[in-house]
Amino acid sequence: MKIKFSLIIAGLFLILLMAPAVISAQTWCHTFNVNLKKGDQSQEVTELQTALMKEGLLNIVQPTGYFWTLTFNAVVAFQEKYASEILAPWGLTYGTGNVSTKTREKLNQLYGCSTTTSTCTPNWQCTGFSTCSNSQQTRTCTDYNFCGTTSGKPVTTQSCTSTSTSTCNTNWQCTSWSSCYNGQQTKTCTDYNFCSTTTDKPETTRSCTNSCSTDWQCADWSACVNGQQTKTCTDHNFCGTTTDKPATTQSCCNYNWSCGSWSVCADSQQTRTCTDSSNCGTIAGKPVTTQSCCVPDWGCSGWNTCSSNGNQTRICTDSNFCGTTEGKPITSQRCTCVENWQCGGWSVCTGGQQTRTCWDNNNCITQIDKPSIRQECTSTCSPNWVCDAWLACGYNHQQQRMCTDTKACFVPSSKVESRYCTPE
Repeated sequence: MKIKFSLIIAGLFLILLMAPAVISAQTWCHTFNVNLKKGDQSQEVTELQTALMKEGLLNIVQPTGYFWTLTFNAVVAFQEKYASEILAPWGLTYGTGNVSTKTREKLNQLYGCSTTTSTCTPNWQCTGFSTCSNSQQTRTCTDYNFCGTTSGKPVTTQSCTSTSTSTCNTNWQCTSWSSCYNGQQTKTCTDYNFCSTTTDKPETTRSCTNSCSTDWQCADWSACVNGQQTKTCTDHNFCGTTTDKPATTQSCCNYNWSCGSWSVCADSQQTRTCTDSSNCGTIAGKPVTTQSCCVPDWGCSGWNTCSSNGNQTRICTDSNFCGTTEGKPITSQRCTCVENWQCGGWSVCTGGQQTRTCWDNNNCITQIDKPSIRQECTSTCSPNWVCDAWLACGYNHQQQRMCTDTKACFVPSSKVESRYCTPE
C-alpha cells in the first residue's frame, strides 16, 4: 500500500512539473485586425512573425517587428500553404506577401484570441436537379467562398413525380452582387435546367450606393529620388472609390549606412554598430547588427616524416565544425631530411676489389653520409679446378676442355684450356 501511495505522489509531482510547459505553449494568441505589408514596423508585425514562427515558416531567433524580406517570403509560404482558403477565392495561385482580409481570417482562425466563429459568408451555387427517378431528384451545391460550413446550404434532394410531358422548369442560380461601381451592381444568373427561356430570371442589374469596404494593398516605396518616394496602391475589393486610399507620395531621405567591424564572438553571438551618416531618423535599410558566430577549436596531429623534397605535413581539424579556416595552424613546413643508410654484404674479392649495395631508408635526395660501396681486398681462396674430358683433336691440331673452380674463387669461375694434338 505504501508503494502505491508513493507512485501516486511521484506521478502528481511529474504532472506539476510538466503543466507550466503545456500552459505556456498555449497562452499566446492574437487577433489580427490590421493589414500588413513589406516595409511596416510595428507590434502587429511582431505578432505576425510569432505566428509564422509557430507555423515553422520563419526561421529567426526572435520576432523583430520589421516586415522585410524574410517575413515577406514567410507570408507567401503561409498563403500558399492554405491556398484553398486564402488564394482560391481571389482566383490566385501564388502568394502576394501582403497580409489582408483572407490572410487575416486564416491567422485568426489558427491563433486569434476571440472565441467567436469565422465571419466567412458562404456563396452557394447549385447545379440543376437531376431527372426524377424513384420519386427523387438530386443536385450538387458548392460554396465558392470555401467557408468550410454547411450553414445556409440549399437542399440537394427533393421529392418529385415522373411525367411524360416536356414542360421545362427553369432553375436559376446567380452569383453574388458585384462591388458597387458608378452607382451600379451586377450579377450573372444561369438556368442550370437550360430551358432556353428568360422566364422568372432574376434581375442582374441594380442601383447601389458605395457601401463597399475598400481593401487597399500597396507595393513597396520606390527608391528615394530628389527627396521623394512613390508607390502604387490597389483596392482588392474594387470599390471604385479613393476613400481611405493610402498616400502614394512621401518625402524621403537617402540613408547612408556604414558599419563597424564585428565584435569578438561571445556566447555564439557577434555585434556591430551601424550609423546613418545622412541622419534620416529611420532604420529603413539598416544592415543587421547581430549575427550568430562560431569559434573554431583546432586540434592537430603530429608532423609526419620529412619527405625527400624537404617538406613535412600534419592534419588539423576544427572540433566545432565552424566551416572556416580562421585561426587554423599551419599544416606544412620545410624540414631537413636525415639520411638513414643500410648496406648489404660485401661481394667475393675479385681482382683485388669488393662491392656492396647501400640504400637510404628515408629516401633523402642527398648522399652526404652514404657509406662506401667499393673496397680493396686480398683473396685467400684456393681454387679447386675440375675439368671435363678433352674434346677430339681438330684440323688445326688443337683440342679443348672446360674447367670449373668448384670454390668459385674468381669471377668467372670457369675457363677453357687448349693443347696441341695430332689428329688420328
